[in-house]
Amino acid sequence: MSNILKSVGHGLLATGILLIVIYFIGVYIKGSDALPDALDPLSSRNYLVLAPLVPGAFLLWLSDYIAARRRQSAPAALPASNSSPAELPATGTDATSTAQ
Repeated sequence: MSNILKSVGHGLLATGILLIVIYFIGVYIKGSDALPDALDPLSSRNYLVLAPLVPGAFLLWLSDYIAARRRQSAPAALPASNSSPAELPATGTDATSTAQ
């Protein structure tokens, strides 16, 4: 699921970048007087141009978040046993065992 979200997020991000490029092409066609308005950091309209990037960025963040949650909830490996040879059960093949 994380891979699907990441793929869709990349697609939406690329689409958003394409829309921004189209916006700046339109500004270029309007003439050199429109360019300072398009790059004005105090104009709220310019921040709305970045809105098409939000869905793609959100899906990329969500896919990373889901992947991190899955890694945290993965079962831990079993710890190695710390038993000494004296605690192991006898197999009957050592020299001290007697056959009757």
